[in-house]
Parts: sequence; C-alpha cells; structure tokens
Amino acid sequence: MGLIVEGTPMTWKDIVPISGHIRYRAALQFLKSYQSHKHRTGDPFLWGDEIEYMLIKLDHTNSRAVLSLNSSDVLKKLRQNNDANYFEETEWHPEMTKYIIEGIPKRPYGMRGIIDLVSMETNMRLRRKQVADLLGENEKVLTISSFPRLGCDGCTDRISNPTINMQLTSCVMDDLISEDNFKFRGLIQGVEDRRGNKVTISIPVYKDKNTNYLSQDEITHEISEKQETDQQPNDIAIDHALYGPACCCIQVTIQAKNLEEAKYLYDQLIPLCPIMAIISVFKQLALSVVSPLYKGFMTDIDTRWPVYVQTSDDRTLEERKYKYGEVGHKGSRTGCVDCYLTSDIYNDREVTYDEHIYNKLTSEGVDDLMSKHIAYQLIHDPLTLHEECLNENNNDDTEIYDTMNSSNWRILRLKLPIPEQNMGWRIEFRPMDVQLTDFENAAYTVFVTLLARVILEFGLDFTIPLSKVDDNLNRASRRNAVLEDVFYFKTNNETNDTMNGMKNDFIPESCDKDYVQMTIDEIMHGKDEYKGVIYFMNKYIDRSEEFDTKTKSTLNKYIKLISDRASGKEKTRARWVRDIVENHPSYKHDSVISDDINYDLMVKCVNISDIQ
Repeated sequence: MGLIVEGTPMTWKDIVPISGHIRYRAALQFLKSYQSHKHRTGDPFLWGDEIEYMLIKLDHTNSRAVLSLNSSDVLKKLRQNNDANYFEETEWHPEMTKYIIEGIPKRPYGMRGIIDLVSMETNMRLRRKQVADLLGENEKVLTISSFPRLGCDGCTDRISNPTINMQLTSCVMDDLISEDNFKFRGLIQGVEDRRGNKVTISIPVYKDKNTNYLSQDEITHEISEKQETDQQPNDIAIDHALYGPACCCIQVTIQAKNLEEAKYLYDQLIPLCPIMAIISVFKQLALSVVSPLYKGFMTDIDTRWPVYVQTSDDRTLEERKYKYGEVGHKGSRTGCVDCYLTSDIYNDREVTYDEHIYNKLTSEGVDDLMSKHIAYQLIHDPLTLHEECLNENNNDDTEIYDTMNSSNWRILRLKLPIPEQNMGWRIEFRPMDVQLTDFENAAYTVFVTLLARVILEFGLDFTIPLSKVDDNLNRASRRNAVLEDVFYFKTNNETNDTMNGMKNDFIPESCDKDYVQMTIDEIMHGKDEYKGVIYFMNKYIDRSEEFDTKTKSTLNKYIKLISDRASGKEKTRARWVRDIVENHPSYKHDSVISDDINYDLMVKCVNISDIQ
C-alpha cells in the first residue's frame, strides 16, 4: 500500500518509547513483502520521473523576486480541474514547502517500449503549462534547485503566521513548511528533536576579491552562544532542517523485471551517482549541478547535496562523533548507500546495523547483503508516523516500512513491489539537481534511463569500493568539479555476458582494483583502452531496432547535451549562474546576492524557461 496522508500524527516524544517496536514491525512488513514477491518476474522495463516545481513572484516595480507561498492553492486547482483530457497525462503531489509542488507522469513510460524515451519532454512541457495557467499576475513556475535568498528576511510574498518574529531565520523557515501532509512538519521537527538541538551547519562562502564576511552573530541572528554549532569562520550558517528539502530535484524511477535484476541495476548505478550529479548517473552530482547560491551568498559548492546531507542528519552529538569503522557509527539519513546488494567485494566500509532485525531476516531466508541493507536502514528511528498504522491487525500492508524507507534520503532507493498497482521491484535514482528547462530535464532523465538499459544489455560492471564512491560524492559538489576534479571510476566494465542472458545469482567474478582517477570528460568519452560511457550508449542506440531515424536524432540531442557539459563545451547551469552574478553591474565582488541581482537572475531564468 502507498503512504496515506490522513491520521493522528505522532510526535517524536510519542515515538521514542516504542521506537524499537516500530522498527521491528517495519522489518516484519518488509519480510512479508519480500517473501511474497522474491520470485516475482517478467515485469516490463518501465520508468518515470518526478520533478519539483518552484513558485516565485516577480515585483517589477521594486526589482525583487520572492517565493510565492501558493503551492497548496495551485495543487487544489490542479486536482479539481474537470478537464479529464487535459490532466490524463499528469499527476500532482504536495511537497515539503509552501512554494513547491511535485509533478509526475500519470502512467509510467515504457508501455509502448523503449521508444517512450522521446515522449518525456512533451509530458514535462505539459506539466509546466498546467501550473503556469493557474498562476496569478507576475507569478512564475521555475525548475531551479535552490532559491538564492531562501532564509533571508523578506524572501516570501507574504507571512502565513503574523505572530512569529520574521527577523529570525528559523521563523522564516518554519513559516515555509507545507501543511498539506502532516508528516512534513513531523519530519522537520523530528530531525531536530532527535538530535537534541537545532540544525546548525555551515556552507563555505565563495571568497571573491572583496568578500568581507559577516560575524557569526550577524549571520545566524538567533543561535545562542551556548548552543554547539558546526559553523566555521567565514562560512554561511544554515540553521534549519528545511534547507535541504526546500531545494528542488529530479528523480528517476526504473522498474526491473525481477528482484535479481533490480539488485544488479542498483549496484551498477551506485558509482554512477556522483558523476551525474556530475553526469547524472555516475556519481550523481557533477553534471547536473545548478545550486551555487544559498541564503543570499555565492558559495563554494555547486549542488544541493551537501546541504541536504547535513540538514537531514538527526544523529545526536555523541553519535556524530563516531567515524566509519568505529562501533556505534551510523551515518546521516542522506548520502551514499550502505552496501552493494549482489557482492560483498567492494563493501569496504563498516556499518552499524540492527543485529536483532538482521538475525530475524537471515533466519527467514533473506540473503546476507539484503538483510544487512534493511537492518542498517532500520537502525534509524522513525521520525514521524500516525497512530492508526500501529494497529496490530494491519499485517497486510507495508506502510510502516514505506514510511521509514522514504525518510532515508540516499542517492539510490530500492522500492518494494505494489501488486495492487501492478508495480514490481524498482530503483529510484535520486542525486540530480533539477534543471532549468524541460529539454535539460528530459535529457538527464533519458540519460539515466538509457544508462540502465545499456547496463542490462551489455552486462556492464561499474562497481568500485564504496569508500571511493563516498570520495566521489564529496568531490562532485565542489565548485566547477565537472572540469577541475578527478573521480574514481572502473575502466574494465565489460563482462562476458549480458544481464538479459545471465543467471539470476549474478556476482562479479573479480575484486581486482581496476579503477583509476579520471575527469568527467574521460569518464564520459574514454581514455586509453577505456571506451567511455557514451560509447556504450551510442552502440546501444545504433544497434537497437526499436528506434527509427527521428527517434535516434532526438536521443542524440539529449546525449550531446550531457557530452558537451562533461567536456566543458557547454557550461553547467552552476557556472552559468555564477557568470550572471559576477557580471552583474550591482555585484561588488563580495559574494553577496542582493535583491536586484536575485531579481535579474530570476528574470533570466523565467525568460529561458518560457522560450524553450
């Protein structure tokens, strides 16, 4: 069953006394679903995307751009529209903030075969139009990852709660939490309640020639001197758990034919995550980076990912002191995955997991790696639930497990089948920032989906030690990483068989460390004997009988965008944003994003979105 949004919300204080029971119930729900569907097979290769849309308002008289807290009203109108034909291709959901909504295709792609790759951009354009048609004067819909002045005083078009002190950053952020689903506020509050203090992290400011950073008191306003903080001198204070979820992303979900194929695909996509943040699939971050501006400053990062990782970290102060390999260590809810699922060869990080849950799963026939994956996932306490799901008679659904799975925001997510919706085993690819235009979003979605097809078709092996994936993920967020950093990547990718013809117990034959450090350009286009990711994609397209000439031409345009960004022929959006700021007549080379700079940047974004 899917997650329900109605019920009696439980606070973190309600959950604490029964947290262990809840986690064990989640494990039992996973176990029952696993046993029911572990032999399910024959599901078609289907996929879909989720795009988060940001609402802003332009004040042309005063040259200001602010967030429009109108998502709830827009969502109601989208759902109440009587034109069935107009909305038969799309579906809309609330998101964490009052200025973001999420749009998805009504039905998964792939029902007509892999040729559906060229229909995604049309659906994305339709979604943008549907929202735009419902907006008021000077309201605009944008697909940008982060709003440059989020958290600054006056960053919204109105104050929902006039009793709070909007001079305090935490109050500004509290006022932005959506009330369309009880779990949104519960998740944010749960992070802070469990960690025992407010989120206080820091993001490195970009040090331009005139940067003269403010004092800590001037930045944080309300952080008391007694409160422990991770902030460093000359860093931007991020002081609320909403900053991560308040950014927009694009996610791609892919259905495998069975569990074994899903695990294999899951493992192969792990190393591709940081490079897709760079390329959108390798290591998830570097190619799609578009988020260099935070809280009114230009920063030294290019993606939302490090903000997301830190603001969702609900560990206590004591728990945060442990490092990988130490007894008691457990990571943030957001970040790299915990282990590969098909082979233990490259699981070189020690993780703490719930041994009681692990023993239960293995005793019931769940394999070792899957048991560790679930037992690690469920070591994290639930942050929010509703009382009704604890009914001991509810043994046939997976709601507790789904709630906990959906509150672990890692670069990949393995999802259980939903038989009543005819959904099989799925992998959700999560690291990419949303792009400004529908063409770009379609290109990245096509790239990830094609990459999955290529991996399965050629039986490619991209796995490297998870510690190196972590390194790549950290590098991918750095400024201009797509051109200036190198990343660990396997050069011997080809196996002797394809997944389509392999037996279901696929395990890599070798643990040879045949990986090197390469640039994104080299990863994409090849180096020495290594052929490059795009080589395999072009080979797949050229030999596929499903694609006609027109379809191949469209796919090649998408791949060219990724290729050009990897090689530096085309700017990443992060570089594009930085250039606009640095060349603005009002910019004083002090790293500050003033209201008029922000306004002109948002106008340029709107214009590009409208004329695409």
